[in-house]
Amino acid sequence: MGATYLPLSAVTDPRVTVYASRADYVTRNGGDPVNNQPPMFDPTQSVCMWSGPAGSYVVPRQGATNNVVLLNEATPVVPNIPGSFNWPPAPPIAPTNMTYQYPNYPPMPVDPSTLCLQAQAVALASRILKDTGLSLTPAEQPAPTNYAPTQITAVYNYADETRRVWNLVGSVAASGAAPSAPAAAVSFNAAALLAQESRLGVGYPGTWSLTGQLLEWLPGNNNQLPTAQTPPDLDTPIVLTPTQSVVLLPPMMVLMVMDIAGAASSGGGSDSATLQQLLGLLQTVHADVQKIGADLGDKTLA
Repeated sequence: MGATYLPLSAVTDPRVTVYASRADYVTRNGGDPVNNQPPMFDPTQSVCMWSGPAGSYVVPRQGATNNVVLLNEATPVVPNIPGSFNWPPAPPIAPTNMTYQYPNYPPMPVDPSTLCLQAQAVALASRILKDTGLSLTPAEQPAPTNYAPTQITAVYNYADETRRVWNLVGSVAASGAAPSAPAAAVSFNAAALLAQESRLGVGYPGTWSLTGQLLEWLPGNNNQLPTAQTPPDLDTPIVLTPTQSVVLLPPMMVLMVMDIAGAASSGGGSDSATLQQLLGLLQTVHADVQKIGADLGDKTLA
């Protein structure tokens, strides 16, 4: 069985980029830690510290000296780099023209930090139910009422505002109360709870916790490192100089790197003709490949 020659483009594609870390990826791709970061690390997939176009790649086989694998990637290779994901910061709270007004009094501004969309309140209630089992219903808070010296109720002037003051209302057992005691009514401003969720970045992992009548968002672990279940690392392709070539020698697919300009990969003195003779001899040999590798010394990639 003859040697398998691989085209130089299989391992020296200039679009193949090797990354030392997530920070290195950011630096090489524009420098913005949020918009130029690699995809979130997936601990269920192999670690991949490089990217490249669809094509063939020569990759060292894990744990086997001189053994290689020829990868044929039908789609571009996407890196899977361990480390923390940079979540986008919460956008600044948009101002509002919404006001409330008592009869015969000038309008008063509404605090925009108390406002959110109904859809946001509904989705938030669903997340809280999933994490804590507490069922809350979004309810629009009415305009304030003043009871002194006489009771008067304000009205909202919404102007062009689509957000509202949404509260999540429900009931929980009173702390320390007997099981038969009536549940205590609770109400949480939805916008304030949303601010809790996004204080470390929009989408940052975490869960809701209910202690008595206190709702608290607890951030999760964002330092995404490989777990015991993570498959072995996928090593990076072998990158050659423009004058080098790769030969795969069966039956054990031992990798040799040879200088096609007339010198061995180590910079030795063998010329091109000598190397071609050596290759012709190796193509007819089916003996101990490891012994061949030892005899070739620095002409075999360790």
